[in-house]
Amino acid sequence: MSVFVVADMSANHLQDFNRAKEIIDSAKLAGVDAIKTQTGSFDCLRLGKRKAFFEDEDCVWFGKDLKKFFGELFMPHSWNLPLKKYANSLGLLYFSTPFDVGSVKCLEKIDVPFYKISSFEIDNFELLKAVGRTKKPVLLSTGLATFEDIEKAVGVLKSFGCWNLTLLHCVSEYPARFDLIDLENKINKLKSFGLPVGFSDHSLGFKAAVVAVRCGVCVVEKHLTLKRSDGGSDSVFSSEPEEFTELVKRIRMEEKQMMARWKE
Repeated sequence: MSVFVVADMSANHLQDFNRAKEIIDSAKLAGVDAIKTQTGSFDCLRLGKRKAFFEDEDCVWFGKDLKKFFGELFMPHSWNLPLKKYANSLGLLYFSTPFDVGSVKCLEKIDVPFYKISSFEIDNFELLKAVGRTKKPVLLSTGLATFEDIEKAVGVLKSFGCWNLTLLHCVSEYPARFDLIDLENKINKLKSFGLPVGFSDHSLGFKAAVVAVRCGVCVVEKHLTLKRSDGGSDSVFSSEPEEFTELVKRIRMEEKQMMARWKE
């Protein structure tokens, strides 16, 4: 089965609906399987972990005003349905990362096929319960999580009806340095949960994603923008369209090489 490749639009829409559609066009041309957005509002966020994260001088967003930052990140809820229809018309799946129970309700109204949970929300049990009740597949990011955090989150999701779970290895550093990603070790640890494992890639280039495929991941997610020079909170670690196309090409090449080795 082919690796499922996700283009994460995140904040790269820059609050421009037509730009959001252009990013979906670019995702289609790159050969991805799905496009992902973020759904929420500043008022719904739990700021505890985020404040500490943004106060770290090594953070790419150090010193940014949180309200302004997240105001740029979240697009209007009303965009979700037309963007989903547009993505679907191109043969792409459309889903989102909700940050509160209200956002789950909004996304259920447009019947997204599955959800992603941000690593910042892995201990947001009210959100996990709401997503679990949908009984839809979930990609659970583990960037800031301990082993115990993951166990608890998986337990909550399963107890409320979600059994189709994929754990995503990621490093919550933006951009993530390749030497810190520790792919083989971290992916093998996540596999010990007995669940499929994917990789949410915040590094530059395609090297980490290809190595992750070699380590057996079934999902690769990466940020996509039109041009990094356009700016935006996520631009510095996002791939441009040509780079994303190369990423997908390298992933598919790695899959073919692995299949050939298995047949030997």
